[in-house]
Amino acid sequence: MASPPSTAAGFILLLLFHAADVARSQSYIGVNYGMVADNLPPPSATSKLLQSTSIGKVRLYGADPAIIKALANTGIGITIGAANGDIPSMAADVNFAKGWIGSNVLPYYPASKIILINVGNEVLQYGTPELKAQLLPAMKNVQTALDESSLGGKIKVSTVHSMSVLGQSEPPSAGRFDPSIGDLLKGMLEFNKATGSPFMINPYPFFAYQTDPRPETLAFCLFQPNAGRPDSGNNIKYMNMFDAQVDAVRSALNAMTFNDVEIVVAETGWPYKGDVAEAGATVENAKAYNGNLVAHLRSMVGTPLMPGKSIDTYLFALYDEDLKPGKLSEKAFGIYNVDSTPIYDAGLSKGSQGDLATAPTPIISPPADAPTTGGGTTLPTNSSTTTTPPSSTASHDSPTARVNASKNAATSDKIGASFVILVSLAVVSINTKSDIFYSLHRHLFYLSFYSYSLSSDCKFTFNKTLFFVIDPHHLQMATLISDTAAWKDMKAHVGEIDKTHLRDLMADTDRCKSMMLEFDGIFLDYSRQRATANTVSKLFALAEEAHLKQKIDSMFNGEHINSTENRSVLHVALRASKDTAINSDGKNVVPDVWQVLDKIKEFSDKVRSGSWVGATGKALTNVIAIGIGGSFLGPLFVHTALQTDPEASKSAGGRQLRFLANVDPVDVARNISGLDPETTLVVVVSKTFTTAETMLNARTLREWISSALGPQAVSKHMVAVSTNLKLVEKFGIDPNNAFAFWDWVGGRYSVCSAVGVLPLSLQYGFSVIEKFLKGARSIDQHFHSAPFEKNIPVLLGLLSVWNVSFLGYPARAILPYTQALEKFAPHIQQVSMESNGKGVSIDGVRLPFEAGEIDFGEPGTNGQHSFYQLIHQGRVIPCDFIGTVKSQQPVYLKDEVVNNHDELMSNFFAQPDALAYGKTPEQLQSENVASHLVPHKTFTGNRPSVSLLLPSLDAYRIGQLLAIYEHRIAVEGFVWGINSFDQWGVELGKSLASQVRKQLHASRKKGESVEGFNFSTTKLLTRYLEASADVPSEPTTLLPTI
Repeated sequence: MASPPSTAAGFILLLLFHAADVARSQSYIGVNYGMVADNLPPPSATSKLLQSTSIGKVRLYGADPAIIKALANTGIGITIGAANGDIPSMAADVNFAKGWIGSNVLPYYPASKIILINVGNEVLQYGTPELKAQLLPAMKNVQTALDESSLGGKIKVSTVHSMSVLGQSEPPSAGRFDPSIGDLLKGMLEFNKATGSPFMINPYPFFAYQTDPRPETLAFCLFQPNAGRPDSGNNIKYMNMFDAQVDAVRSALNAMTFNDVEIVVAETGWPYKGDVAEAGATVENAKAYNGNLVAHLRSMVGTPLMPGKSIDTYLFALYDEDLKPGKLSEKAFGIYNVDSTPIYDAGLSKGSQGDLATAPTPIISPPADAPTTGGGTTLPTNSSTTTTPPSSTASHDSPTARVNASKNAATSDKIGASFVILVSLAVVSINTKSDIFYSLHRHLFYLSFYSYSLSSDCKFTFNKTLFFVIDPHHLQMATLISDTAAWKDMKAHVGEIDKTHLRDLMADTDRCKSMMLEFDGIFLDYSRQRATANTVSKLFALAEEAHLKQKIDSMFNGEHINSTENRSVLHVALRASKDTAINSDGKNVVPDVWQVLDKIKEFSDKVRSGSWVGATGKALTNVIAIGIGGSFLGPLFVHTALQTDPEASKSAGGRQLRFLANVDPVDVARNISGLDPETTLVVVVSKTFTTAETMLNARTLREWISSALGPQAVSKHMVAVSTNLKLVEKFGIDPNNAFAFWDWVGGRYSVCSAVGVLPLSLQYGFSVIEKFLKGARSIDQHFHSAPFEKNIPVLLGLLSVWNVSFLGYPARAILPYTQALEKFAPHIQQVSMESNGKGVSIDGVRLPFEAGEIDFGEPGTNGQHSFYQLIHQGRVIPCDFIGTVKSQQPVYLKDEVVNNHDELMSNFFAQPDALAYGKTPEQLQSENVASHLVPHKTFTGNRPSVSLLLPSLDAYRIGQLLAIYEHRIAVEGFVWGINSFDQWGVELGKSLASQVRKQLHASRKKGESVEGFNFSTTKLLTRYLEASADVPSEPTTLLPTI
């Protein structure tokens, strides 16, 4: 097939598979374990089998500890179940639910990736009236148990329903729930919506076929070519039963206004054998159903009512259930034999999609009105052509319908040059000047079974085959950055740099000029980096290879770049101006942000003016903010930096702000020392209101207030930053005094949310903190729009990648030459090391290189008398020198050579040169240094640094500095190809601590001996308990005093 004459750049890409996607486990493909059997293989064999497939998660009927343990550290998601028989006890006693979590979740999580707990199975359909009434209370108590174990939001709670929960399912657009269970179901759906948990359903096209065993019904159920079934309600033609059944559930949910509740298919499958009277139970049909369903899920087409994404689906089942009663088919849903060989190929093995060349494939009906030429069918594809609207009778599987689904998902109608991956060796000619491709939302997206050629007048000619379209960005995601040519070029370039010394590089004036830039008064000098202009050029090439610009845009566009938690990353929205539009999941979040900011301004103005007073009528002049991690370090850094700013300190006159983070009672004692509960306001910061350390400290200060002023005083002396209004109210805080933030705000990036803005506004006034937000906003805009060669965060991030991954310098010293920034390094330590301290790529592939930096620092000149010895003559540690032109608190003394700030800044200017140039033995000898001292006084130099000079350090500049480092860290992660916005590494220790907590409780209260730990931990715990035996088992309240 010849390319059209107008083709600007024709290409042929012949691949047999979309291996980049299939080779990985896919989170939307799950499997039921199949436990009603007496011949199951060892759990270790099951774990090995699952890891050889693209199955991403497993559903257990119960909570079998053996299989849960066997799946530890595999990354495979695990859904566990609480039996119907447990529901009455769970509903009646929250402690039973806590015990169940303690036995079935806490010993294994997070090593075993438990993601969901199903309370009961098909209770609303087959349970007694009493059991139906107990189901929701049981689910709520399980949720409470998770919340109190700091697992709320990390593990979801739901229940499983059969399709009989629907009172009407035909046509799909008219799907409605059985009105007899409407009230019960509404409560459960409200629970699903509030907790973000899915609605679990069991659609089985096999059973639909049993009631209508016609050939056309079989084809419809097996995703095989068929005439389709129009939906009279919306004129969509359904091409398979699975989509029709799932969309009927979607319609029923929407009819009850639960549009946001996600659907998960808990079970679906097809038996490979059955009784004589059971139509369609054959190996061929089982292979066709499961194989084509897997292909359908991988396509990311979705359903007509939920286009552009795959429904999370658990196939039934991994193994046969030979002990299951009933018909033969009930025992024969297995996909694998117990020796791990497949009963039939469903396309689940990694690197395999099954025998799709011969398996039945979904039908495409080209548009009826499309003109034909040469026996083929043509479809207009240029962007000016009007496509069939979703309400038309075009098949959901038609190219037109799929294009519309794609556009709905991605809001753009082209992706430039995409790859076409052909299962059969069909040749594709592409006119690259034509707007012929569609935004595919970074997912594999197959257009079914016609290949095409593109003529010079931009017409598709269809030929029967199976082909795929894949966005090259998605294909790149499966490739480690270290495998790219740009990375290898950087590695080779290190040899050139090793032949240079900063003494020589600094002598090149033109080079130095090229490594200096200024933005909004901030001056960056990176000329003391071990880099040349060629190095920087290669770093920009690496950034392009890593798709850095696209990733930055994706962050600002609200895409779910935090893929492991399926969240947007939008801390930039926290400081956006009111007229800005920043979307997350199709909604502009900026109005919500400003609603909270306006509420903070109103509340802080009332407290500061004295119109909001405490329980005894006294003004609240002291604030204690309780939080940990990002809820503490960021706000503390800003507070410390503002304390000595003239404008801020004047605004804070007569007020105190303290931060309580550590659960150590000493921290409580220090925070309440010298304070009067009558004049103290406590801000409790916890998104879920379940963080163990924070809530224990909150209960401690609640007791401090209550014991002095009475329990009724809590509502006037405590407010919350949380989204869990139910627990806020239960705690005793008025929900009207709760300030929201969102799951697209990571803790370490939350200082610009109510987490930081509320306590800081109470101390300094909202007008001062608004300047801080504006400063951060100025850098956000600079980061998003400035070209890379003039972009401060991008340059700093790329230089960090250069130092860490190529020059082999794992650490970075943050050295602010202003005491006001004494808490800056600890905050950036968390932002950097929690963000980029990862060992796997965003796709879960083990990194063959080191990522992340070890951050530490201290203000100069204190650090000079602490660790600079090592920096100058020990390990090479790249340094960030941060200085200000103006001091917050200038001091001038008569007859001094320089003022105090000049003395400080003398060191700021001298130290980078000392690191860069060093001092040679020849210089020392020329100074007549004793020969035996020359080795000790030699400085090798060639130690890199950057210098960042700020005009001043006011609220605006503090905001700028924060945003520079936030975005710098994101750049590093984007280039390394990791997820800088999750933090799974903090979970294991917390999980193990919960086991220790239970042991301490049992030992203190019941005198139980230490059990269940290794020898070392047992010894330490026993010694601790013995040495603290004077701790009362039933203590009365005792608060710390200093």
